Amino acid sequence: MKKRIVIALLLALALCLGIGCALADTLDVAESRVVLGVGQKLVLDVEADCTCGLHTSDKVVYTSTKTNVAVVNSSGRVTAKGTGTCYIKMSWAGLTKKVKVTVKIAPTSISVSPKTLALTVGDTETVTAKLNSASRTIMNGVTFSSNKKGVATVDEDGVVTAVGEGTCYITAKTYNGLKAKVKVTVTPVKGTYRALLIGNENYYYQSRLYSAPNNVAAMRKVLLKDVNDYTITKKSNLTAGKMVSAIKNAFSGATENDVSLLYYAGHGNTEGSLIGIDDSELTLSVLYNTLKAIPGRVVLVLDTCYSGMAIDGVASTSSAARKSAAAFNSSVIGAFSHDVLASVMPSSGEFCESKFVVITSSAADEESWNLHGGDDGYFYGLQFGNKWASIFTNYLTLGSGWNLQTGANSLYTADANKDGAITISEAASYTGYWVANAVKYINLYYFGTYTGYEQNVQTWPANSSFALFTYK
Repeated sequence: MKKRIVIALLLALALCLGIGCALADTLDVAESRVVLGVGQKLVLDVEADCTCGLHTSDKVVYTSTKTNVAVVNSSGRVTAKGTGTCYIKMSWAGLTKKVKVTVKIAPTSISVSPKTLALTVGDTETVTAKLNSASRTIMNGVTFSSNKKGVATVDEDGVVTAVGEGTCYITAKTYNGLKAKVKVTVTPVKGTYRALLIGNENYYYQSRLYSAPNNVAAMRKVLLKDVNDYTITKKSNLTAGKMVSAIKNAFSGATENDVSLLYYAGHGNTEGSLIGIDDSELTLSVLYNTLKAIPGRVVLVLDTCYSGMAIDGVASTSSAARKSAAAFNSSVIGAFSHDVLASVMPSSGEFCESKFVVITSSAADEESWNLHGGDDGYFYGLQFGNKWASIFTNYLTLGSGWNLQTGANSLYTADANKDGAITISEAASYTGYWVANAVKYINLYYFGTYTGYEQNVQTWPANSSFALFTYK
């Protein structure tokens, strides 16, 4: 038995020593033929495997049949020298392989298709690079890169993947330095747009706000024309608790890609609370927590006294807006006011977060006004009309495609740059101008002098490019 084992070992050893482990060794190369351009380099993918273990330290030997066409170093890196064809040979442990190398002229031009890409986050698109005809079959002659991987990435085959909103460039580059670029613009995934319009008119203990239903109707008209195809919910005469429920129901199912717009026209108090018809208070803290829980972007449009508290949180006790509104003829002018002085002010700027976009009818220490229907007043050349309406919503919608007074379409005059979108900043600039002048007119018209009452439209964030309305 021992003799048989010894004999078997001796035969195995002889096999390895005599014929180079022919039954155990393998020499493989990934490419059987390659096409390169003059000056291009390529490392051959070679695998030498010695199962018997006798040749693990041996190196593959590389040679070129025509060094004027291509040369190869000891690591298998091939350098194309001149046009033509040759073979790169590999030998190891008695085994041989060869790769056919064809060398073309170096690229003289490169182009890409398409030249621009407009993608939505998550989309993929392939960029194709094209070389001059004499170099077109060169392998691995082009590499791709992105200058902003946070916007779009690209793989070795030119497949572009949109990652985040913005603009970047994909560069296709030849091994000899020629470049071509593709401009890539990435937009967010378009979400669902929802709007909840609340108008509180019939208060148990406060003055009736005849303007509230007209305000809501005008906002609805503007949103119905918006290209974002809003799903609109209208509610009227709600308590504070029912306002919270309405918000949760209207925006249920929202995702991070969605936009949820809340519009409120009704009484408000000096704490910034929205007042229910039963005198219940929807405080800014509760409103904030309710809206914060909604995924995605939240747009808040508040047409009420002291609405600026939502983003300022600081009221000036010396402001002229603290004056009693009693001096105004109640049959002509009504304020969205529920003046309960607060001993404790809410936290400053509760809605000043990136999640929110806010526009308010007045500053934190100012009342918001509406005009009695039928008044024959002209605000700097613009007749107010014969319908009850808040000054703020009247001009907000007038500049955004709907004339509340005539019940007809209007020009999009708030769109300052005429790009088909009215940003928060544009809306605030247009509406703020007319609101401020309208209140000055009221002072002069009814008192014959400037009394110090002011109403100034507020926004968060300042100079926001967020499109409040889009009509193109």
